[in-house]
Amino acid sequence: MEFNSVYKNNCLGETKHTLPLLEQRLEQVVVPCEVKYARSEEPVKYEDKDNYEYKDIKVGQSWGNLFDCAWFKVSCVIPEKYRNHKLYIKFDISGEALLYNSKGTPIKGFTNGSSVFKRSLGEPGKKYYEINEFIDSTGVLKLDFDGACNDLFGKYQDNGKIINAEVITKDDELLKLYYDFETCLFLMSILNKGSKKYEMIFDDLYDIHKLILYEEEDYINKSLKLIKKYINKKTKKQNTVYALGHAHIDLAWLWPIRETKRKLLRTLTNVFYMFEKYPEFTFGISQPQLLEWLEEKSPETFDKLMYYYKAGRLELQGGAWVEMDTNLTGEEAIVRQFLYGMNYYKEKFNFRPNSLWLPDVFGYSGNLPQIIKKSGLDNFMTIKLSWNLINRFPYHTFHFEGIDGSRVLAHMPPEGNYNSSASAVAFDTIVNTYREKDISDETLLLYGIGDGGGGPGDEHMERINRNIKIEEMPNIKLASSEEFFNVLNKKQDNFPVYIGELYLENHQGTFTSQSNIKKYNRHMENKIKTVEYLMTYFNNISVLDKLDEIWKEVLLYQFHDILPGSSIKRVYDEALKRYEILDHELTQLCN
Repeated sequence: MEFNSVYKNNCLGETKHTLPLLEQRLEQVVVPCEVKYARSEEPVKYEDKDNYEYKDIKVGQSWGNLFDCAWFKVSCVIPEKYRNHKLYIKFDISGEALLYNSKGTPIKGFTNGSSVFKRSLGEPGKKYYEINEFIDSTGVLKLDFDGACNDLFGKYQDNGKIINAEVITKDDELLKLYYDFETCLFLMSILNKGSKKYEMIFDDLYDIHKLILYEEEDYINKSLKLIKKYINKKTKKQNTVYALGHAHIDLAWLWPIRETKRKLLRTLTNVFYMFEKYPEFTFGISQPQLLEWLEEKSPETFDKLMYYYKAGRLELQGGAWVEMDTNLTGEEAIVRQFLYGMNYYKEKFNFRPNSLWLPDVFGYSGNLPQIIKKSGLDNFMTIKLSWNLINRFPYHTFHFEGIDGSRVLAHMPPEGNYNSSASAVAFDTIVNTYREKDISDETLLLYGIGDGGGGPGDEHMERINRNIKIEEMPNIKLASSEEFFNVLNKKQDNFPVYIGELYLENHQGTFTSQSNIKKYNRHMENKIKTVEYLMTYFNNISVLDKLDEIWKEVLLYQFHDILPGSSIKRVYDEALKRYEILDHELTQLCN
């Protein structure tokens, strides 16, 4: 038995090496690209990019320092024998980038493979895009990228080197086998090792490993046939997991606000790519502040977002202007968060949300349910309480009761993160850890790459589409969070109640760090209210639009990584300068 156990562990180790083995064979380089770049400290608009001097740069050379920007001109001539193939650009600049077409329209976001991210949740790199439409009749390819010398988490990676700039082909059948094989490895990890199903998958995957390792004749088709029987059955379970694409975008954190606006474009172009490739894909975006920035920065991208919203593919989430701190923010400002957020959705989309969406906020004030209810919302979604350091929060679905007795139905996705890998392990974790499973069979899962944006990638949908066909999985429904809450509300009388503040046992020190920003926030809250009162008293309504503009910027700085003090120094230097300007503008309104 001991020998057999050691032998099987060795075989399992070899089997897990199959995925990197397949990765090495998935793509073939068609031609390397020539790269020229024009670096700048701050972003340059598409229409101004040709006003700069471009320099040649090679793969392996560094192009910038942290938070530098650059336009890259990437070009090559496609060999004639490949012009009828499906071709991809593979582009990695040790940072983020956005591909534009010749009309100046943002097309696709790119992220370096070395980005900081918890690898058990997924690979953050987005390095490929099909480029056949960009190739002219003579085989010439020309691409323009707007680059950022920072990764998803604002880190400086690989000394800012160009890692990849080449045109490749992919083997679609081998890619299918890759995802099938990966899915079965995930499935094995949740099965009992002594079970018959585990042993069957183990034996077949090891056989496939040998077929691939020795490149036996027709090994791809033979492998696909062996593995097919595990991904072709419908679940018999009652549990339903509502899965929704997500890309949590911190409005500032380890990067400045100006980079968030660029992250937004990179993320949404990735989302549009997913919409076009996967008809079943759904996605949600919160924070009207992001949408206002989008409309200002790229009206054509905003129009495309509106198209997918009207088509029912994209969900607008949350009722607040930004995902604000609720502990340090004043009472009037919290109400204003809802006022401006709800009004924006109403004016631009003729939509009224029913749920507050605060996945990452550092604890929730006991007066929040009252404000949520009086703002016309009934539900509340968070993740953060699952990050407690000492005491496990007792519920996943519960009534959050405020100090005045108001209640909202709250749900905390049981996986405990908003960056799910959407693997079999993720779905199994949700079903088995859900604390209210005796009351409800429905839970929520948010998948994709977040914090620094990016969103879901091919791997997420490829996993979901396979997990739907695995009998050990729950029912998986690609739907909106609103649809999920509508189902949950039918059982609301049975859920437990939690009264008072939702205290987060994490991120200690946020009440006292960056005291200047906290002091100025309170000063601005009080001054705007005073000026607004005076202007109303004297019937000076001409300044109300300006006051709204100032209010919204003050609300922006109440974002949960700005006001609590968890961002980088540059964020605070820039915010304090803006506070001084806004303070002066308020004074001028009174003169």
